[in-house]
Amino acid sequence: MMNRMFSFGRFLTPIFFCCMTATRLGSANEGISPPSPLVPQIQALEGLLEDYEKEAKNPYPEWTCTQYAFKKGDSDPIVRTVKKQLKDPDLGTSFDFDDDLEQAIIRFQKQHFLKPDGVIGKATCRALNMTVTDRIRKIKLNLKRWKKLSPLLNGRCVIVNVPTYHAEAMEGGQSILKQDIIVGMKSRATPLFSTTLTRVVLNPAWYMPDSIFFKDKLKKIQKDPNYLTRNFYVVADQDGELVSPHTVDWDQISDGYLPYRIRQLPGSHNALGRIKFHLEGTQAIYMHDTPQKELFQKCPRAFSSGCIRLSKPLDLALWALSKTDLKSAKEFEETIEGGQTKTYGLEKPLPVYFTYITVWVDENGQGLFSDDPYDLDEKEMRQERGK
Repeated sequence: MMNRMFSFGRFLTPIFFCCMTATRLGSANEGISPPSPLVPQIQALEGLLEDYEKEAKNPYPEWTCTQYAFKKGDSDPIVRTVKKQLKDPDLGTSFDFDDDLEQAIIRFQKQHFLKPDGVIGKATCRALNMTVTDRIRKIKLNLKRWKKLSPLLNGRCVIVNVPTYHAEAMEGGQSILKQDIIVGMKSRATPLFSTTLTRVVLNPAWYMPDSIFFKDKLKKIQKDPNYLTRNFYVVADQDGELVSPHTVDWDQISDGYLPYRIRQLPGSHNALGRIKFHLEGTQAIYMHDTPQKELFQKCPRAFSSGCIRLSKPLDLALWALSKTDLKSAKEFEETIEGGQTKTYGLEKPLPVYFTYITVWVDENGQGLFSDDPYDLDEKEMRQERGK
């Protein structure tokens, strides 16, 4: 029987959600092969669960990593314990943190969607500390999530998986387009919900939500009178009349109430980039392009205020609109470059599912576990233990 247990020392490509693609040179997870078509995850996870339940009867000695500063060049008995925990015989049994261990740690970090720096820090330690019992609980938790998700994957849809910073366009159960994403920071978590994509806007304007104004922008505006004009914002009063931002006494704006509407003009500088995907019933939550493309080189990628920033927005737009009267990709790109704001409606609403899958099985039958950036796994497992 194929061993489905997680092998830390060898990098195993996720089949469904992958933090990065191999084609992007210099990315944080460079070298990861693109995922293959979707496998029957429920059946595979049930087999993985069976394997771990057998292992639980004769477990490895559990250990706890409490020092968060091991790096290449260090020598300590804990280093040998880490090598044993990685279960890679090529790492040897010495106390030395050498080149081979650094590369093994980087592979491990990529598999868990952690910063691939080769250093055993706090987050890496937490992943290494995951026991067989922990993994059994996570598999059971994710089986429930997969059972809810799987019946929805037969038609055209988009899946946004927050913990792995990855989105996929699906059609007939097959992955058509994969891309890296940026999700909400923990304090402004991306909500988990189902919605529909109904239209795509090229060269959108951005209306600043009051929450972002007070959290991120007000102090900048108070310190720098030219902040709004320099960043292509215009200000309107409650009647919709434009006012000069220099005539507003921003020091008198009280927390929680903004008597103005602030709009950022379309362009490459715009917070939404060049393309916005309108999601029904989500208010200020969008999928969109971004001018901060350098952030896709990082992993993890929880930098937004809740929206999903896409690394391949043009590709997704063309796929989503493939059944509309869009003449060609060239026409689409010319519209973007021309700066004209234009909205394309989809002939049929496209389902979009925001998910939180942290365990899956790859094409080799290996179980993979991602990090838990919003601590939702831990919260739900605590609730289960409390029953």
